[in-house]
Amino acid sequence: MKSLAAGALFAAGLNRRNGMSDDDTPLPVGAGQKLRPGAFAEAVATRSGMRRADARLAIEAVLGELAEAFERGEAFVLPGLGAGKITRNKNGGLVIKLRLKNDKNGELPLAPPDVSG
Repeated sequence: MKSLAAGALFAAGLNRRNGMSDDDTPLPVGAGQKLRPGAFAEAVATRSGMRRADARLAIEAVLGELAEAFERGEAFVLPGLGAGKITRNKNGGLVIKLRLKNDKNGELPLAPPDVSG
């Protein structure tokens, strides 16, 4: 049984072409762009030395575990990113509270304020 996150990753179109150019090289991700699943898998593969297919499986496993932790209402700590938890608002909707880790110069790793997303 696939978790919500793994299913969402497939629904987003994790495949060879998503986030890749016609010659199978990763497209650059810059300000105002979204990190697509294919480019994410390629970046993980490059950083880790894994094959892209293995990186994709690792990403699915990590996101699946996170989704299950979210469903259980557990708080989470992700080294290099920050910490957070899932709560519910008054109407029963899910709310993700995330405290992003500051980088070494004290700036938040966020897009500039004029970039809408």
